[in-house]
Amino acid sequence: MLASNSLRHLQVKVLSFVRQNPKTTFTLVAGGATCDYLFLKRYFQQNTGSKI
Repeated sequence: MLASNSLRHLQVKVLSFVRQNPKTTFTLVAGGATCDYLFLKRYFQQNTGSKI
């Protein structure tokens, strides 16, 4: 019960941060997505030898 309650509290904190700082949030999300894409691209190139 405690874990779900703290998770809900964290969700509310994140949502209020997003509402107050939309540009910062967008930058973080875009940066994270770019890093994920580059990591996956490199990972697949090494494992399959094909170009994405």
